[in-house]
Amino acid sequence: MKNVGTIAILAMVALYLFKSPIFDEVLGMSVRVIHFLLLFYVIWILLYDFLKSLKKKMGEKFGFQIKNIKRKLYKLKH
Repeated sequence: MKNVGTIAILAMVALYLFKSPIFDEVLGMSVRVIHFLLLFYVIWILLYDFLKSLKKKMGEKFGFQIKNIKRKLYKLKH
């Protein structure tokens, strides 16, 4: 994957140096894709933090109740 990225960068530099019209098309397309990737990455980070904190809150809230239920069931068995 590292080699593919290096080859892509070298190809973009070569297209830029030779003033190729393909460079403008590729650059425009890559800028649009990068915007979507950046937006997806920011949303991913926000949702990950939110869901992680939600999981912790739910664990604190319901985890203690589940422990109490398990203790009561254990006492009923013995």
